[in-house]
Amino acid sequence: RYTLVPIFKKFREKYPQVTIHLLQGRPREIAYWVSTGEADIGLGTTPIDLFPSLVHIPCFRLPHSVITPLRHPLLKHGRPSVEAIARYPFITTGTESRLGNLVSERFASRGLQPNIVIRALDIEIIKTYVALGFGVAVVPTIAVDSSRDTGLRAIDASHIFEPTIASVILQDDIQLRGYLQDFIDMLAPRQGSKRRIRDLS
Repeated sequence: RYTLVPIFKKFREKYPQVTIHLLQGRPREIAYWVSTGEADIGLGTTPIDLFPSLVHIPCFRLPHSVITPLRHPLLKHGRPSVEAIARYPFITTGTESRLGNLVSERFASRGLQPNIVIRALDIEIIKTYVALGFGVAVVPTIAVDSSRDTGLRAIDASHIFEPTIASVILQDDIQLRGYLQDFIDMLAPRQGSKRRIRDLS
C-alpha cells in the first residue's frame, strides 16, 4: 500500500502481460506462502523464525511515528518519552508482527505496561481508531499522509523506536524468472555489488 505503487507502475510498463496477484497476511503467513510456492516472492518484515528454506533481501528502512487524534495532549511534547506515550490508551498490531514486537520490547525495557485497548493487524484500521479517539499508536511514518489523514497528527519517534526493515522473501537456491529478478531489482536496486536499502519516511 505504501511502497509498491510506483514500483508496480514501472513493472507493468515493462511487463504488461504479467498478471500480479496480491496476497496480504502476517509476516509468518507470507513466509509460509513463499515456502510452499503459493507465492513467488514475499515483501514485508522478516519473521523472527524465518523458514530455513527461505532467504531475505533487505529493501526498505521504515522509521516510525506516534500518531494521535487532533489536539491530543501528547502533541505538546516535542520529543515524547516512552513514559509519556504509556500514559495513554494504546492501539497496536500485537507481538505477532515485527512492529508490535518492537513496541512491546521498548515498553518492557522501561518496566512499562501500556493500556492496550485494541489490537489490529492492518495499519489503516489502527489509524481509523486513533482518529476516532480510542488511543494512540506507533506506525511506520510512511503510512501517514497529512493530506489524506486529516484526523491524525504524527510525532517523529525515531529517538525511541529503531526503524523496521522490510525485505523481499524468496526460496533459497531457486531459479527466478527474468521478470521476478527485475522486480526484486526494482525493490532493492544494486549499488555496485551490493543491494541498497532505501530509507522511506
